[in-house]
Amino acid sequence: MSEVVTKPGGRGTYGRVPGRIGSAWHAFRHFYRIRPIPGVDVDSGPDAISFNDLFREFVADWRVLLTGVIVGLLGATLIIITAAQTYEATLTVAAAESSMSDSGGTSMSGSAGIGSAGASVLSIFSKGPGQYDDYAQFLDMTHSVRLANSLNAKYGLMKKVFPFDKKTGAFIPSSDIVPRLVRALRWMLGLQPWAPPNLVSLADFLKGTVQITNKADGTAILTHYGRTPTAASSFLMSVYNETDELMREEQLVSHRKRLEYLGQRLADTSSLEQRNFLIGLWGREQSQMLTLTAGDPVGARMTDDIHVPNLPQNGAALTLAMGLLFGFLVGLFVVIGRSAYRRA
Repeated sequence: MSEVVTKPGGRGTYGRVPGRIGSAWHAFRHFYRIRPIPGVDVDSGPDAISFNDLFREFVADWRVLLTGVIVGLLGATLIIITAAQTYEATLTVAAAESSMSDSGGTSMSGSAGIGSAGASVLSIFSKGPGQYDDYAQFLDMTHSVRLANSLNAKYGLMKKVFPFDKKTGAFIPSSDIVPRLVRALRWMLGLQPWAPPNLVSLADFLKGTVQITNKADGTAILTHYGRTPTAASSFLMSVYNETDELMREEQLVSHRKRLEYLGQRLADTSSLEQRNFLIGLWGREQSQMLTLTAGDPVGARMTDDIHVPNLPQNGAALTLAMGLLFGFLVGLFVVIGRSAYRRA
């Protein structure tokens, strides 16, 4: 082993460094066990380090790990304090009774003798057991471009969601740090950094801001976070009402077309059995239109009022856990780096 000559590390041996700075540096080195790096290896053995040696390094440098954890917790606390408060609004919905009635309106057992023409009409007006139902359509429509268009036309949602310059009357890029980094990365990759938002962008916003959690009992929970309890509750109610209204209008148009089709078939047929069968279908369509115009929920019904806790939901527990993990990992890498540097 080669002899290593080092400069004395006592106080007052730092040349032009002022005494207070030198004392602080000495205390820092003493607390974190920073030793002078020798010019040659202190160990004449192989460069490989065993797990036991690495574990001893962690134990010896526990101060570094502790500092990393403390810094991580302080950073997480700062994020929690400076972050905007949000309130969680939840709405539980279930399949509406009216959405189940369209699948079994006319029984096939009472359609004997109607002929192939009547059977084809019945197949048009009946839903199969695996067909897309109103409840599933309601959940999907909460993230649709059609709903985004309706909310934007009625409430001007796009100007409230995306940065908008009132002076120029145009949308502008976001000034937040993450969107800036994304635009810079796209520019470096030769892609278009930014484009003004459109209805597809607004639909993507709805998908991110209205979360859907399906329950085992068939219900679903719609969740939205807002700056105030009123804003969170109002936005979620607007999404529910507009989705229900869109489905109502769509089904009313569909039933009107069916009534028009049935009227043409009644005028063309002379068979008494087929006329009675078509009249039965006509009555069913009329009753369903009355249900729709009465204001009953179409695809999903609310099982309870919108629930908003009186305390904000800032994700403090998750943020603290992430800060703790991040600080510990940083300290871990520092210890490993110091160990490798000492053995270099």
